[in-house]
Amino acid sequence: MASLLRAPVAKMLAPRTSSLVGRVRYIQKNTGPWRTVSPPKVIGHPVPHPTEVLLTSKDFLENDLVPTEHLAGMKTFILNRPKALNAINSEMVKILNRKLREVENNPSIAHVMLRAHGGKAFCAGGDVKSLALAARNGDFNEGIGFFRREYKLDYLIRTLRKHTYAWMDGITMGGGVGIGCNTDFPIATENTVFAMPETAIGFFPDVGASRLLCRNELPIALYIGLTGAKLNGKDLVNFQFASHLIRSQLRPNVQEMLSRSSDYSSAEEMNKALECFQSLDDLTPNITEEIEEAIEKCFTASSVEEIIEKLREHNTPWAQQTVATLNRMSPTSLKVTFEQLSQVKQNDLNFPDC
Repeated sequence: MASLLRAPVAKMLAPRTSSLVGRVRYIQKNTGPWRTVSPPKVIGHPVPHPTEVLLTSKDFLENDLVPTEHLAGMKTFILNRPKALNAINSEMVKILNRKLREVENNPSIAHVMLRAHGGKAFCAGGDVKSLALAARNGDFNEGIGFFRREYKLDYLIRTLRKHTYAWMDGITMGGGVGIGCNTDFPIATENTVFAMPETAIGFFPDVGASRLLCRNELPIALYIGLTGAKLNGKDLVNFQFASHLIRSQLRPNVQEMLSRSSDYSSAEEMNKALECFQSLDDLTPNITEEIEEAIEKCFTASSVEEIIEKLREHNTPWAQQTVATLNRMSPTSLKVTFEQLSQVKQNDLNFPDC
């Protein structure tokens, strides 16, 4: 019992300080991961919200697609289709839209996090398999409706009048990038595997990802967008796709810190507080400096054909593998994606335009 109560009591006894970072460091030192279960009253100190709970594996029901955690001034919405790598379907999009709109109008909630259940994936993308099956049966409205709702969800996340966070632990691809990287603070872990693999299925980087990719110089954006290259958490921070890189086991601590933060904490204050959890400095990026130099050389081009020609001239194992990858992609998708990213970069298009 003592170990069960130690973490919540220690946090309630944390010194009252105007420094959010100072309070975070105190919590880090005196607590570890926990599941809050109605701690006792401590005279003279605040009592946690009675509905506070962090869910464990046994709490998840298969038919509850987006369960909710509530910690003080924070709500966490959890993607719960682990058998499908949390691929987001029409029903999940509808639920998230509704829950986010409800929380936007709730003055007691200042922070919103998106995370996932299952351990392998944050979100492997949109459930395009069901859309393809519907289209084969002549139902194109299902796909049209899904993408319309998905893009509205991405825009809602991007513009929500709350501090928003995504715990991108595991596979984060396609539609998962849309709901994760459009938050204020997309957080990567040692398990994050990021990709925009649309050119492999005859599509293009959607969900606002063209704006995301073009935070970098065009050759990097083209490389990631055309090849569907897999990036890890270190890459995501290096290329501005994630705000922080934090060990996965620290999620409960991060949630606790965020939930206790003032409603009036600025984005800058929240950023500094999250930096206290930064770790994994020894993680090696997938795109090393050597590969980045090769990308700059080979993907500075006026067409897909010129990129392939430069890669063949470069003729390193990396270049040969990249040519083989491009040859497996849809030629039409490569052309469309090249033009898309070039236009975004050239015209500095904003998120709604993307």
